[in-house]
Amino acid sequence: MKSTPLGEIRLAFQTNELMCHKVIAMLELLANKARLRTVCMLLQGEYCVQDIVDVAGDGRATNISQQLRMLRLAGVVESRRDGKKMLYRLKDEGPVRTLVEFLRKQYMTTSKP
Repeated sequence: MKSTPLGEIRLAFQTNELMCHKVIAMLELLANKARLRTVCMLLQGEYCVQDIVDVAGDGRATNISQQLRMLRLAGVVESRRDGKKMLYRLKDEGPVRTLVEFLRKQYMTTSKP
């Protein structure tokens, strides 16, 4: 197998610098256990903070609220008010949704009776 010339590789790396920063930012966002578990839960639908704390959280609503804020600022989740509750859901499209769906297929196992 013949190696690609270094000049071509260098040009490709320089051209893809912005894409590289975006991928790193997305992976850093999901590197937090609470955020990853929250995103995984939001793949299933729309939930309020307390629902997320009960299922995917560490028992602290403030921590989940902070993680949801970071996900919202990153453009990963959307929120809407329903009476007194704030409901959160993943945006319909986006690289985070696609990546987490892929990771779930690769690593999640379910026990079947």
